[in-house]
Amino acid sequence: AVALGLGASPAVLGRSRDVAEYVRYGEASGYVEVCLRTNAELSGEHMDRGVPILRIRRNLATADARATSEWLVSDRAVPAKTVRGLVERHHIQLDNLCTFLPQDKVSEFARLAPSDLLSATLRAVGDPQD
Repeated sequence: AVALGLGASPAVLGRSRDVAEYVRYGEASGYVEVCLRTNAELSGEHMDRGVPILRIRRNLATADARATSEWLVSDRAVPAKTVRGLVERHHIQLDNLCTFLPQDKVSEFARLAPSDLLSATLRAVGDPQD
């Protein structure tokens, strides 16, 4: 849900590549909502105990076995490109197995060469500007 809610391709999850497969069977729609605690310059309008909260919601509607998405950031409709930009600005690396490890990717993580594991770790903890 986190990956789908932050705009990652379903392929990152290692299961179905079609977003429609993540809507509960028999339902016409569903949604994912992710709330991120963030710093002031990257914040949304919602606050939790004085900490800015960025709320991203992805509404999914299925029709003819295909899904369409509507994106909301702090209750405002935005294009998917805006969500991807927010994820990038917050340095969320959904494609890095050291920061996000879906269950179906554990074996892939275990097969990483030591040099690839080091690179992924450095990317996860390093300066995002490098």
